[in-house]
Amino acid sequence: MSRALALEAAPYGVRINTVLPGKTRIRQDDERLARAAPEERAEKERGMWSNIPLGRIAEASEIGEAVAFLASDRAAFITGTALTVDGGESLHLHWNP
Repeated sequence: MSRALALEAAPYGVRINTVLPGKTRIRQDDERLARAAPEERAEKERGMWSNIPLGRIAEASEIGEAVAFLASDRAAFITGTALTVDGGESLHLHWNP
């Protein structure tokens, strides 16, 4: 849908892009981990990001940085794209070793 909208908006100088965030740290996750026993906490944390090649989940500010970049003049020639910000997690969808 955003690609179709990008085609329609481009003649007016409007850029349309999409950000596809992956797992993002939220307060509830931190609270749940804080309640876990120490030995359980490490295991739960590993489970949260075991499929993420960069080895951690995103901070909300990192997703915001991607949005800010696409909205900035530095991305003036980018439209109709979907920027995946997931630490590489979606690579598993296409990798078949």
